[in-house]
Amino acid sequence: MLGEERKGEMGTARAMGMKRGHLQKLFTYEGWIYASIASIIGTMAGLVLAYALIHAATAVIDMGGRQISRYFTFAPLSLVLAYLAGFLLTLVTVYLVTFRISNLNIVRAVRNIPEPPRLRDDKGLLRLGVLILATGLVIMLAGMDRQNLAAAQSGLSLATLSVGLIMRKYAGDRIAWSAAGLATLFVWLPKGFEVFPYTGNIEMFVIAGVFMVISMLTVVMFNSDTIIRIFTRIVPARGGYGAVIMTAISYLLRAKVRTALSIFIFGLVIFTITTLSMISGMLGVGIPKIIDQTSGGFDVLAFSGAPLDMWDGINSTDELVDKANVTSIVQLSMALPRVTIERTDPLTNTTAEVDLFYSVIGVNEGLYTKGNYPLKEWDQDRYSSELEVWRAVLTDPSLAIVDGSAGEVESQYGMGFGSRNLAGVKVGDPVRIADGSGQSVTVKVVGIMKQSSFNGIFMDQDYVREDLGVEGTNLFLIKLIPDGDAEKQAVLLQNQFWQYGVSTIPLKSLAQQVVGQIDGIFNLIKAFLALGLIIGITGLGIITIRSIRERTIEIGMMRAIGYTRGMVVTNFALESAFVAVLGIGIGTILGIIVGYQLWESGFRTMEFEFIIAWGPILLVGGLAFVATLLSVYPAARGASKVSPAEVLRFE
Repeated sequence: MLGEERKGEMGTARAMGMKRGHLQKLFTYEGWIYASIASIIGTMAGLVLAYALIHAATAVIDMGGRQISRYFTFAPLSLVLAYLAGFLLTLVTVYLVTFRISNLNIVRAVRNIPEPPRLRDDKGLLRLGVLILATGLVIMLAGMDRQNLAAAQSGLSLATLSVGLIMRKYAGDRIAWSAAGLATLFVWLPKGFEVFPYTGNIEMFVIAGVFMVISMLTVVMFNSDTIIRIFTRIVPARGGYGAVIMTAISYLLRAKVRTALSIFIFGLVIFTITTLSMISGMLGVGIPKIIDQTSGGFDVLAFSGAPLDMWDGINSTDELVDKANVTSIVQLSMALPRVTIERTDPLTNTTAEVDLFYSVIGVNEGLYTKGNYPLKEWDQDRYSSELEVWRAVLTDPSLAIVDGSAGEVESQYGMGFGSRNLAGVKVGDPVRIADGSGQSVTVKVVGIMKQSSFNGIFMDQDYVREDLGVEGTNLFLIKLIPDGDAEKQAVLLQNQFWQYGVSTIPLKSLAQQVVGQIDGIFNLIKAFLALGLIIGITGLGIITIRSIRERTIEIGMMRAIGYTRGMVVTNFALESAFVAVLGIGIGTILGIIVGYQLWESGFRTMEFEFIIAWGPILLVGGLAFVATLLSVYPAARGASKVSPAEVLRFE
């Protein structure tokens, strides 16, 4: 921006004998000053922000009454590294930009004539396209060799983007870049199949956002004139404001790189906030469903450290717990033996034995008659209904039902939920359990539950007691009267049976706490991202201020040919509005698409509803748009007061 603003001055200096190297050194030194001051301010501001986030996290996350902000500390080395990271990154960026600034054409710079567009047969751009294509293919092949989804899909995206540089010689910029953008977008959009059948981690969400925003932005920027033409036909401008619209848009299209970078900042932050809002909304509705599935219709879950007949203890005495408040108790026996399963890797299709300690729960008919634990899979060749499966398990100790973590496969975005211990176990697979004497017994999986949070291998209660050495019952599912106070009764149960080491979990209040903490965590993340949006809005205001100084003559001519002050203000407001609307629109649309992908590949199997959290999405988008207009208004209003006679006479 400084280079564009001082183009005439630099052209004159070059005409008088200043060399390109001198210009590079001049701007590098200036960038060094900016980078050093900005990095110091950023490091100190980051320290304050870190303390604020930790203090806010204390209010959101239950830390057992501890104020973790009291333990806030930092290492001086980390501050030095943060400073150097910001300083060096800025300095390298400035140094690279100086090459473009120093290569200005002296005549065009002195006369303030814009640089001509690159020719279609520009060999430099063609070589760059081939280099990016080769780099992308190498990264993709390396990712395929290591079965790394991030590398494979990123490499393919680089390869498809390079098509724009290679094809422009033969098809022109619009067709070439539109094809490149659409091809890259296709790689990341949901399409019913996966290009690479690998699983990824949560970093795929970030990588997807970057490439999707870049590809969508590429398509929009090289077709923006068509978009504006359609818009002006749908919403015709009145009076002389048609010319204002075309003037505002023409400048943005003339400075495509600057405009694209501004839209990219907006789009990426809005994309992230939109996706997080959707995840938060779906979790807010889905977590209570998971808790409800886990509870099976019961209100309180209790464990004891010693054998206990809780039902008899409540009904035979008049102590703390009123028996009138408890309608039923399912008393189970739980052991924690060593379990061996065969797990098949879905990528390599290889099978290996895995040893782990896992809950084996001895059940009775009360679990499925008084509670509700539906199965998502069972051996339908042998059993016609879920009831038959449960009855078979109670009569045959060689059969077992496992929790819903079995059979689950992580999505490409790393959205796996619940326990992962039994992942890969299928109906009909054998599970080996070591009994109390050290001997092993093999049982067959005949059913898999829908819920995956109440973990365990569910078997006949007599087998668990006799062969695994569990005395009595130590796991209790308690159902209260309608509208019973689960939290109060849970505390009373603990107090009445304290000598047995009883601990309780009121399931509904647990759901509320979990949802509250999840919302709090996501709100913290969104607040942190909002800082990035504020930086983007501030940057757009700075760009507008600098562009006004670059275009002093242009503004004077606009006023001279009849533009009113209001038209000048509208001109700059439209420029900023164009950037903001495209950034917000691209980010919102792509955020919803990725949110749908996360739901389809992860949340859908948990029976979550697909929810678009329109409230926070529209609120953030609206505030960002208004803040953008407010940030450019002072500069635009100042530009409207330019005296055309003074500006044109001076120039």
